[in-house]
Amino acid sequence: MNEKMDVSAYKAYEMREKIAGRNPITIEDRIREVLNSGETLKKAEIDQHVSDTNRIAMGTDLQAEVSVILSKLEKDGLVVHVEHGYWRKK
Repeated sequence: MNEKMDVSAYKAYEMREKIAGRNPITIEDRIREVLNSGETLKKAEIDQHVSDTNRIAMGTDLQAEVSVILSKLEKDGLVVHVEHGYWRKK
């Protein structure tokens, strides 16, 4: 994993790791990690954190995936959409 990959390739990597009995750090794990700081963060900052730490190329597929996960976490009551484009841990 030297080069950044797209979201589909990263999900395939996650699946291979799980099948091999390892626990890969998922995109959701990284989002939770960055929001654990307790700070209110711009979504773009969350996208960048996931891109940098999981070595996923920045693009619309990553931005969409992060949005889907943030919405799920909000529905689960774990994060709050503070205002347009800003998120924080609940």
